[in-house]
Amino acid sequence: KALVIGHLQGGRLWAGYIIGFLIALAISLAISDRSSMHGHGSLAREIRRKAADKGVPPEICEGLFVGLAPDTTPRIYENNWSWDVGLLALTPDRLIYWGEEAQFSLLRIQISRIALGPGPANWFRTPSVYISWKGDDGREKTFNVRPVAANSFFKTGNLTRTLCRDLNSWHTGRSAERDSLISAHAATQDDLTFRTPIFGQVSSRSIRSLITRRTIFLSCFWVGAVALGIAVIFGLHFLSDARMDIDSLSGRTATPLAGWYVLFSAWLLSIIQLVPCVWRREPRPRRARANTVGSVTAQN
Repeated sequence: KALVIGHLQGGRLWAGYIIGFLIALAISLAISDRSSMHGHGSLAREIRRKAADKGVPPEICEGLFVGLAPDTTPRIYENNWSWDVGLLALTPDRLIYWGEEAQFSLLRIQISRIALGPGPANWFRTPSVYISWKGDDGREKTFNVRPVAANSFFKTGNLTRTLCRDLNSWHTGRSAERDSLISAHAATQDDLTFRTPIFGQVSSRSIRSLITRRTIFLSCFWVGAVALGIAVIFGLHFLSDARMDIDSLSGRTATPLAGWYVLFSAWLLSIIQLVPCVWRREPRPRRARANTVGSVTAQN
């Protein structure tokens, strides 16, 4: 709209188009960064309340709120990056998880590897922590966790890296850092063992399955419809010879083809948001190659 009122032409007009697009891109990424993490604060409080009501010991109720996925690569679980959410806690010799779908514990000596690996597909490099362990049958299995109490993917990425450091310090017997997210607490009850992870039947989809002709068409259709509506509301034109008086006192006219600029910018922003999903090759996490825990139904 500023370009229309200013009636820019030539190089200044194109510079204005580029600056406007970059501002729109920054806003789009900021909204994407925060919108996906909305509501996790209230969910964390609800999980802690449920745990306390069921008599779960304080060291677990005060644990770190995380999202959990029973897989060795990032996948989609009913339109979420996490299959379950719950509380992660440590005692000197056990890692304990208490969530809505699963409750389990692992002895420290059962855990074979803790490493960062790929997380949700986005522009903010948000990893997950992959924890591999060996069961009684000697087979190595893996699940991944990620703090989800932060209000953005960017902050979640930093917290996840800190969590991986803290878990490795606990696993190797090193002292906790001053800025630790999680540290070992002495158990107030003896019966904190639960059982080893058994996730059962879990349905999931690959990240690449999000990119289909249908999803791209629908995304472009609805984004285009909104862009056209905005162009009409602000009186932006699609024909090069179209003119509209914006200010009768100044005699300034509308910028030609501004409507097309809004439409194509909206489509390009939509495509940019999908690029991380297209690039994702779903590699195995570093140092944590293992079989999926439990039985997982994969939908490519």
